[in-house]
Amino acid sequence: MLGDKLFQIRKKRGKTQKAVAQCVGIARTTYALYEQERKIPNLETLEKIAECLDVKVEELIHKTKEEKIEKPQPKEPKKIELERLIAQLKTSSLTFHGKAVPLEQKKLIIALFEAMLVVIVKSREKCLEE
Repeated sequence: MLGDKLFQIRKKRGKTQKAVAQCVGIARTTYALYEQERKIPNLETLEKIAECLDVKVEELIHKTKEEKIEKPQPKEPKKIELERLIAQLKTSSLTFHGKAVPLEQKKLIIALFEAMLVVIVKSREKCLEE
């Protein structure tokens, strides 16, 4: 990713975000956003950054052989016990896109999970009987 490369190359060169930003002619906060990948520099700015870091633009935007070879390891999904999830829902506030879920909707969600739990338990009991 571009932000990671900017960070790694800048650190390798022993430069600060402020030094690179001054060299490019942008605010340090803007450069920081590039490293955080919260903002993407335009081509002209990317060329200036590459010049300040003494690299080619291609080095910033293309994968290296090591990056091509590395296969990302799939992350194992986080396991949450359904009973614990229900308990947490009952005792915690619930938000969706940063806004609180109304109490009535929260109650419906909890009821849905509780119903799922009943179905799972009954299904397992049935399997054990067979």
